[in-house]
This record gives sequence, C-alpha cells and structure tokens, in this order.
Amino acid sequence: MKCHAPSIEVSSKVMPAKTSAETECTTFKPR
Repeated sequence: MKCHAPSIEVSSKVMPAKTSAETECTTFKPR
C-alpha cells in the first residue's frame, strides 16, 4: 500500500488518485 501514498499525492493534483494510484501501484510494485 506504500505505492498508493506517493501516487495519490501526484494524482490528486492531476486526476482521480484512484485510477492513477492503481496504475502506478502495479508498475511501481517492487515485488
């Protein structure tokens, strides 16, 4: 869930953090 923190901060300014956060979370997935 750590990927959601940074994604939400950037998405909140550009677009719904729900769509961007989920997409970055998958790409930023370290495991």
